[in-house]
Amino acid sequence: IEKCLAHDPSERYANIQTMLDALREREVRRARRPFLILATLGPLILMLALLPVARSGIGTVVTRTQRALAEKALDGDAISAGLLGANVAKELDERTTELMRFAEDPRLREAILEDQGKPWEQRTKLRGLVDGWKTTVKTQRDKTNRPMDSSWFVTDRPGHQIYRDPLVVETIDKLFDYRDYYHGHGIEYEPDQVPDDIEPITEPYLSHVFRSDAAKKYMVAVSVPVWDEAHGKVIGIIARTTYLSDLMAEWERSIVGESLGKGSDRVISLVDTRDGKLLGHPWMTTENLMGLLHGEGIERLAVEEEVQGQLSRLAQTGSMNDVDPVKLMDYKDPVSQFDKENYEGPWMAVISPVGNTGWGAIVQERRRSVLQPVDDLQTTLLQYGLAAMIMAVGTTAIIVYLLNPTIRLWEKR
Repeated sequence: IEKCLAHDPSERYANIQTMLDALREREVRRARRPFLILATLGPLILMLALLPVARSGIGTVVTRTQRALAEKALDGDAISAGLLGANVAKELDERTTELMRFAEDPRLREAILEDQGKPWEQRTKLRGLVDGWKTTVKTQRDKTNRPMDSSWFVTDRPGHQIYRDPLVVETIDKLFDYRDYYHGHGIEYEPDQVPDDIEPITEPYLSHVFRSDAAKKYMVAVSVPVWDEAHGKVIGIIARTTYLSDLMAEWERSIVGESLGKGSDRVISLVDTRDGKLLGHPWMTTENLMGLLHGEGIERLAVEEEVQGQLSRLAQTGSMNDVDPVKLMDYKDPVSQFDKENYEGPWMAVISPVGNTGWGAIVQERRRSVLQPVDDLQTTLLQYGLAAMIMAVGTTAIIVYLLNPTIRLWEKR
């Protein structure tokens, strides 16, 4: 109507036929519009409708894959924790066996009886004998890069220390009958509260864990009784102490790998299964432990109560073969309280018993590093899905563009 009423005659329809043709073309365009809209937006709408289904499917696959990968990682860590526990127990057994062999040597019995009343400088027989054994053990351990004990010592029957290496003059001839390695009662008495009927151990003994006054690190003592010739009376004790961290050091590189130190994705440690107290950990160096005021912070180095409850079944077993290890999907490293940067979780961990010591060997892995391949796969799948959607929309647009002349020609016919 507007064109029919145009002011300029040249802009009006030439005749009635041209006006009818224009009306016809308008109807054709209107009829074609839904097809073009459907052809252009249809695939996009379809892709958007399928997107939730695709995301749900990908999420299900990712969740199942993560679970399978985590279980596989925990199974591998269980093997590592079992090996760590077995090797630590074996190491303690070897140290005990060596001491038993030395304790049965008649020369040690003679040296204790001859030198126990002499001044330290004159105890040449006892000092020479034990120094020689210690040198032999050190040579053997050096060949396999195994750490040496922190100390060796000998006491007489009442508990006086008559030999020590490294030498600490203040402890020579001091009475140590209150120590657990001497009496084997599983506790440390106060020096002035020792029972009157206290007696030395009569069989090889692994002491309870105690903390070094100097290094603040946890230690353990292996002690063996020395009997008289008739094997009727214990005349002394020979013992050796070692840091728990040294017991782990031999196996740390083989289990953790080359990425030792701060920020490692794999960590091994020791825990007391009876109270959850952390006994050994790469972070628990003398420097770090000295930084905990008055030892109060050291008491916080314990696993969470929920984990302690699971550890109780390990503490009740007499052998590492009697129980399955504890597997934890969400483990919090107690050290993260003091070093969040390097030890904050979440971690996956496996805790395996260490023989009949009451300890647990922990092998922990960052959950992020275990599941990272699955996260990368999920990201890749989503990227491919987005690329497929863009390609589908683009392809549809090109097809519509190429078919448009054909549609126009068909309409004219």
